[in-house]
Amino acid sequence: MYRDLKIIISMIIYFIYSLSIMGAVFFYSLMGTVAMDRLCIIITEATGFQRQERMLTTFLYPAMIQNLFWLSIAGIGFCLIFLFLLNQNFHSFWSPASLTVLLFLVLMSIRSLFFNLLPEDIDTLLSEPYIVNVLHRFLMSNIAVLIFGLILCCVAFFGDRFYNSIKDTSQVG
Repeated sequence: MYRDLKIIISMIIYFIYSLSIMGAVFFYSLMGTVAMDRLCIIITEATGFQRQERMLTTFLYPAMIQNLFWLSIAGIGFCLIFLFLLNQNFHSFWSPASLTVLLFLVLMSIRSLFFNLLPEDIDTLLSEPYIVNVLHRFLMSNIAVLIFGLILCCVAFFGDRFYNSIKDTSQVG
């Protein structure tokens, strides 16, 4: 029973962790790109007709974007601390490390897909500097996710050895 509950809690934590990683990348790419006092996101129904219905409209203010970014970073830290306390070893970081590297690959494919959807003459768009800035920040934050995933791999591989060696030297003295 305890083992099953531990697996269910771990799955929930991994889901929250992946949402936090994607949120951190998304909100970091939006930080600093809002020229007005708010960013309006409109999701429309793509039916091919001239008239498109608004399905979702939201306003993201710069302070809200920064707060959501820091909330995502805090979510990442919370998930990693909770996983360590749940399993009591550093080997439990293998799953978040592999999940982080996989999210890097998924987000890079989304970025390349987005580049393919842009028109050929992007210089003629009025919002061109904002789009380029968002995509550049998306790339930088995605590279940071890859580096973080590799650091997690190193912590998962060397963490228990280092922790045990420190524990052994403190018990000898």
